Amino acid sequence: MVENVNFSSDVVVFEDLSACNAKLCEEMKNYSYEIIVLGLDCEWVSRERQGESPVSPVALLQLAFPNGTCFLLRLCKMEARLPDKLREILEDRNILKSGVGISEDAKKLNTCYGLVMQGCVDLRHVALRCQGYVEHCISEGGS
Repeated sequence: MVENVNFSSDVVVFEDLSACNAKLCEEMKNYSYEIIVLGLDCEWVSRERQGESPVSPVALLQLAFPNGTCFLLRLCKMEARLPDKLREILEDRNILKSGVGISEDAKKLNTCYGLVMQGCVDLRHVALRCQGYVEHCISEGGS
């Protein structure tokens, strides 16, 4: 049974660079003295099957905060630029970014924006380590 979990969340969609930058600055003030782990995922159109150049820009970046707030950044509408605060967050190794296959997202952001993302944690690796721990506890008779 799961107790004391808040499932309410806010989803905010951004298409404007300056509005996104301002809201990111505001949101990050909530975590100025904490270790922070953000959820991150990028979406883009694969053009390989269409016979076009396989290089296509990131269309959407999803950024989830510990309080349940999720920002959907429509980068395809931001004139091929990243908000300054987003770049700062993604390049900060002390702000952990977690996701499944996050290294592919990091590579894509590097290709499209010259961004070197730091502090990435791939949840597949975390899951494998946790699975090993659980299996060890079960075999040892622990809980």
